[in-house]
Amino acid sequence: MRNIKDTQNFLHSKELVRHLIGICNIKLDDVVIEIGPGKGIITNELAHKARKVVAIEFDEELYEKLKNKFQSNNKVDIIYGDILNYTPRIPSYCGFSNIPFNITSEILNKFLSDKKNEKMFLIMQYE
Repeated sequence: MRNIKDTQNFLHSKELVRHLIGICNIKLDDVVIEIGPGKGIITNELAHKARKVVAIEFDEELYEKLKNKFQSNNKVDIIYGDILNYTPRIPSYCGFSNIPFNITSEILNKFLSDKKNEKMFLIMQYE
C-alpha cells in the first residue's frame, strides 16, 4: 500500500486557487469530482463555480476535517475512499485535482478513459 503522506502537495494561496479555477471552463451546472481535496481550499472555490462538488479523500484524518468543514454546505459531498476504486454514479462530470504526483498516470488512465468525464482540470507540481 502506498503512503498517502508521500502524495500530498497542498496549495495555500486562495488567490492562486481562484485564478486557476477562473481560467477553467467550469459552469454553474457542472458536477465536479475533486480528486484529493486535502484541506479544502480548492473545494471551497469550486463550490462557488459548480452545481455540485464530490470530493474524494483518501487520508482519513483530512476526510474527517473536510466532513466537519463542509457539513453545512449542500453543494459539497465529501467521500472517504481511494479515487482509483471510486466509480462516479452520475451521467456526466468534470474532474479537478491538484493531482497526487505518485499516482498521476493511474488517475489519468482511469479518468481519461471514462466517457462520463466531459472535461478535466489538473494542477501538477513541477519538479
